[in-house]
Formats: sequence, C-alpha cells, structure tokens
Amino acid sequence: MQVAIGGTHGSQAKISGNRLIRTGGVTLIIAVKDDSDVTIENNDINGGGVAAILVQGKARISRNRFNGTGDKQGNAVWVWEGSSVIISGNNFDGFRAAVNASKAILTVTGNSITRFQRIAITVKDSLKPAHIYGNRATTADRQAKVIEIDGPAGVVDLNELTYE
Repeated sequence: MQVAIGGTHGSQAKISGNRLIRTGGVTLIIAVKDDSDVTIENNDINGGGVAAILVQGKARISRNRFNGTGDKQGNAVWVWEGSSVIISGNNFDGFRAAVNASKAILTVTGNSITRFQRIAITVKDSLKPAHIYGNRATTADRQAKVIEIDGPAGVVDLNELTYE
C-alpha cells in the first residue's frame, strides 16, 4: 500500500503544516501502523481512499482540515483495534464518516463535521469508555446522527446536529 506519509514499526513522528491530496484510488493519505505514535496537526488533507488517515497505534489528530472529494469518499479517520486516539478541533467535510473506530480507546471532541453520510462518528466495542463531546455536525439528511456508540460510553455530551 502506497501512502503519502506512513509511520510504521513503532516509529514516533509529528506531521504538521502539510497540504496532502489524493484524487483517486482506494489508498490512504496517512497510515499510522505497527504501534507507532504520531501527532497529526494543522494539515490540509484532501481526499483519500477507504480513509484519509488509518490508525493502528497511537495518534493525536488535531486542528486539521479534511476535505472529501466525492460521493464515494471513505472515512476521514479509520481507527483499528487496539489503537488509542484523541481527535480534537478538526474540520471534516464530505466524508462518509468523520470517525469510524472499532475496539479502540477514543476521545473525540470539538470537531466540526459537514456533508457526511448518515452517522458522523461511529464507535464499536470500545476497549474503554469512549469520550465524545462538543462536536458539531451539519447535514441535509433528517435521518442522520452525530454519534452511534456500541460499547462502553464515557462522557458523551454537548454534541450538536443541525440541518442545512
């Protein structure tokens, strides 16, 4: 799998101040794998295949601007089993979901999410209570939800859904 930036084999990195674009295909833009520990902040991230960022490790993702590029756009952030992720203060626009996490430790706070498909933040079988608060989602879909949690929930409050 070719990605624009990858953290692998337990690496540590800070990814900041970049403009990253993928216009086609299913490949990721940023991959955090093999228990790496990465900070991703203040980037413009445009497109991405199945996800713009995949996390299989530890990541702090903050103050980024995510822009999806079409109807078939995947998740902005896809969090894999055993990962620990804090996602805060980002702008997500035009992705199937802003966050899709399974069997992970997750905090999602203070994000703005627009033009998503049905559920903005999905959490399945979290390893510890998921904390999801202070997020704002905007959509035209009257069936949409900001959050769907299957598993233990921690602080889940002040998440707002507005309609275009």
